[in-house]
Amino acid sequence: MSEKLSNDNAEAIIAKFEELEKLVNKPFEFKVKLLQIAKELDLSLEEIQILWEHYSQVNQPVSSSQRWLNHSWFCLKKLRQAIMFLGQFSLLFGVIIFVLDAEKREKASRNQSWQVINNIDPEKINASAGRIEALQSLNKGCEQEQRPPKFISINGWQTWRSLPIIQGFYANCINLNKLNLKGANLSPIQLPWSQLKEVILIEANLENANLQGANLSNSMLSKVQLSGANLQDSDLSNSSLIEAQMKGTKLRNANLLKAHLMEADLTGADLRGANLIDANLNGANLTRVIFDRQTQPFEKIKDYLPDQGAYFIDFKEKTKANLETADLRQVDLSETNLEEANLRGANLGQADLKGSNLFAAILERANLRSTNFQQALLNEETQFQQAIYDEKMEKTFPRKWREKLRKTAYKIQENAQLNQAYLVKAYLRDANLKRANLRSANLSFADLRNADLTGADLTGANLTSVLYDVGTRFPEQFRPMFQKSAYNLDVGSQLIGANLGELNLENVNLVQANLQGANLQGTNLRQGMLFQANLEKANLEKANLIDADLNQANLKNAILKQANLEGANLQGAIGLIPEQVKQGKSWEKAIYSPDFLRQLGLNNK
Repeated sequence: MSEKLSNDNAEAIIAKFEELEKLVNKPFEFKVKLLQIAKELDLSLEEIQILWEHYSQVNQPVSSSQRWLNHSWFCLKKLRQAIMFLGQFSLLFGVIIFVLDAEKREKASRNQSWQVINNIDPEKINASAGRIEALQSLNKGCEQEQRPPKFISINGWQTWRSLPIIQGFYANCINLNKLNLKGANLSPIQLPWSQLKEVILIEANLENANLQGANLSNSMLSKVQLSGANLQDSDLSNSSLIEAQMKGTKLRNANLLKAHLMEADLTGADLRGANLIDANLNGANLTRVIFDRQTQPFEKIKDYLPDQGAYFIDFKEKTKANLETADLRQVDLSETNLEEANLRGANLGQADLKGSNLFAAILERANLRSTNFQQALLNEETQFQQAIYDEKMEKTFPRKWREKLRKTAYKIQENAQLNQAYLVKAYLRDANLKRANLRSANLSFADLRNADLTGADLTGANLTSVLYDVGTRFPEQFRPMFQKSAYNLDVGSQLIGANLGELNLENVNLVQANLQGANLQGTNLRQGMLFQANLEKANLEKANLIDADLNQANLKNAILKQANLEGANLQGAIGLIPEQVKQGKSWEKAIYSPDFLRQLGLNNK
């Protein structure tokens, strides 16, 4: 177009467009005239339209209404830009205000939580729930501080959290030291990595609580309920845990330096890697406790703990541990190296073997009912011959090895097909064997206390020395077989000359039972009720009599050589002489009458 037009004919074009303006309101005539002008100037329709648009914008007068609309559009456009800018600025400003106001908000939340904690009646169930929520809220920062995201070190994470611009996004770790929660019901509270130094939790309920990494040093925890609690990596140094209930408590790598654990019940607790230096364990129940070479002071406790019923399991190195017939019920053995371990006949009922290495482990005749085998490592050499298991265990068992389990072990359930099964010394306590086929099965020395055998077929079964009690339910037609061959472990039972050696009779109730001449060599009678029992001439060599009640029992000529008498109640025992007692272990820690104490030379005990 620049080649066709020049400044010389610009005025002529403007003159033509001035004439064209008169036809704006006549659309048809306007278009005809526009085409004529294009032809005269040798321009295309598109080119002439462009020239017309430019002319119109420059030369045509703008009405007041049009001017207002144009101004309004400009203002709206600028207003939109301003709003967008202010929105972005407001967001930044909001973040700044959020960060600067974080301390104020957290302080308000903190005050509200403290008000809940201090004003709640601990005896009210709903109130206890409110207190738990308040404590967990105060502890949120402590947990965040110790749990960095993946691939970030703990030091790097804590440095990041401390940056001024970042602090507002995270809660602070609140100090709960010296808190008085005596008797409070706090189960199952979640307070990992909490700061609880010098707190008072006497008789409080913390069952199944998560207190991993918590600092509870110098605290008052006498008679506290901590069964099933997670106290891994926690600090309990110098704390009072007298008579604490700590069954199955996870204490791996816990610091128990100078802790007072007298009369505490640590049954099945995990003490691997724990620091027990100068801890007072007098009278503590250490049955089924597990420990390893990292448990300190190892040289001092390596013999003492097993004498108390504990088991040495080194989980860092392959040890080929000998745990034959070990009682590991409900013990946490997760992620433990049990490669080539001898667990023949072991009681692993309800134990946790999640992620454990069981390559070439021997589990023959083991009790695996309700045992957790999730992610456990097995191979062709892992042995399960004649072990017993149930539906709950089978659901967690690795699928690859289920067929092998079904072919070699016995499933305990209603209508079980156990014809000719070898169940010698099998732990079938509380088992459901309704209508089971037990024809010709060998059940000698099997523990059937409180088992349900209603409708079971026991034709030809070997019931020699089977253990049963008042809770055992069996078909009436087989009652004579039980009465003739089995042992009834109940109050006042007649067990003259019974062969009960090496059996686990912990907590058995044999008050006033007649055990004259019975073989109880190596038998676990811990906390057994043997009040007024007749044990004349009974063989109790190496028996576990820790905390057993032998008050007024007849022990005339009974053999107590190497029997563990720690905490045993021997007050009023009949026929007992000092020479007999001194053949036992820890006899100085037994309970005697004042007169017998003088005979033993322990007047100042």
